[in-house]
Amino acid sequence: MFLESRGQTTLAQQVLTYADSAFALSGRTIVKSSNSSTYNETYTASGPFSGFEPYLGTGAPTVLWTEGSAEMLLTQADLGQSTTALTNSLNAIAAVTPNDAPVQADQVQVNSTYGEAYDVWPAAAAGAWLMLAEHKPTPLLFVPVD
Repeated sequence: MFLESRGQTTLAQQVLTYADSAFALSGRTIVKSSNSSTYNETYTASGPFSGFEPYLGTGAPTVLWTEGSAEMLLTQADLGQSTTALTNSLNAIAAVTPNDAPVQADQVQVNSTYGEAYDVWPAAAAGAWLMLAEHKPTPLLFVPVD
């Protein structure tokens, strides 16, 4: 979105194409777990869900990250790409917690290497980005600076 707001639409499309190919996840589910490192005894959903993971690399967290997936949805819409598949998946994820914000991730992972913890519980940031993506605000969130 920043690149497009700076008039660099071609570069923005290239970044989106890379992100779509490198960070995309599919076929994900939400399962209960009593294991202390992946504990989730609240939510379950068969999916399959698709979206995006937050990092790449050896030892990186491999979660379907709802907040980042919603950010990608907004970017896809902003660049005129099809959003149908990701919209459907994010709506299905949001349906897991119908009276609350969507879950932060599809599974619990604590990653000391990346200093991150992802949980299967409602997350305000994921809900905020879903709302932004749903309403596709214009002008862009980034104002060009001369």
